[in-house]
Amino acid sequence: MVRAKQHEQQKEEWEKLDDPTVRQKIQRLIQELSNPADYEGLMFVRMGTALPRDLHGEIEPLTLMMEDNLLSDYYNVALGTPQTYPQVTRFVLLQSHKCPNLDYLEIGAGTGGATARVIQALAGYEQHKYPRFHSYTFTDISTSFLEQGSTRFGDLSGQMHFRKLDIEQDPTSQLRFENAQFDVILAANWRDVLQRNGFSDLKASSPDMDDPLEEGTRVMIAAALEQKAPVVQNCSRQGTPAKTSSCTLCDLQHEDLTGTVCISLAEFDDAVLAHISAADF
Repeated sequence: MVRAKQHEQQKEEWEKLDDPTVRQKIQRLIQELSNPADYEGLMFVRMGTALPRDLHGEIEPLTLMMEDNLLSDYYNVALGTPQTYPQVTRFVLLQSHKCPNLDYLEIGAGTGGATARVIQALAGYEQHKYPRFHSYTFTDISTSFLEQGSTRFGDLSGQMHFRKLDIEQDPTSQLRFENAQFDVILAANWRDVLQRNGFSDLKASSPDMDDPLEEGTRVMIAAALEQKAPVVQNCSRQGTPAKTSSCTLCDLQHEDLTGTVCISLAEFDDAVLAHISAADF
């Protein structure tokens, strides 16, 4: 693809990998990304340097990512994690005090990054002694993650179950899920997959089934979001300084918008505003 110049992000130097200048630049980049505390950079370097072997089928990518616990460390600090997990654990904490005997299902648990925080909120992990939940089913499509999870949370083997589940297939047709019922369903960064398979935001609906218990079901979809850059405060209109501020859509309902120009942050990526100038105001 590079040789045919068909890659969308291709640069001229990609065709000059044997050039000493380009090779030095690559080595500097590898050194910068190899900071022991930069798990994202370490993952980038590890998988990037192993790409030829991966494409030739010589290695298993998931196995390589899991070496030295790198994948788990990566998910602990991944994009959006500091903003997402605290909200999930806060909800679980309140829910568990209100209903301490619920059955939990986690979809796509992976390395257990979200699991550890949820279990901590349920007071059933590490130093805590009194778990406020009836059962917790840890699922993933990969058996490697199930083995890792059972080792990590082995102290709760009496209440935790580790089972393979492909949510893109009918759960009732999969082993040990034929008649399974759960009170709380969690999924970290699986929003798109879940929505394609019958879930919608914080509700699980079954339009072909009248279930009086459905109202009590809770579904949490934790989606990692990139933090937006702060709004620039030095805008001006015809030489007169303009006051700018940022707020949520909910806040707008209580604001007097007379003489105000409102621009959604999402619109900054839109071509319509790509070349906007002060004169346009």
